[in-house]
Amino acid sequence: ITPEKMAATYVAVALDDEYGGVTGRHISTKLKFVGSNKFSKNKENWDKLWALSLKQTGLQEEALP
Repeated sequence: ITPEKMAATYVAVALDDEYGGVTGRHISTKLKFVGSNKFSKNKENWDKLWALSLKQTGLQEEALP
């Protein structure tokens, strides 16, 4: 997907009243609600992403609230 197509999707969702108040949902570039993929539901992947985020930001887990 191109950055332009994703940007157009975000703009459409931001401006369309149908999506007002919607949180925690995934929306496709065709502006349909979709489920998240298998990768996002794997706890091992969550842990890897968290560790990478801490490393890239220079934060330590103990210092977080």
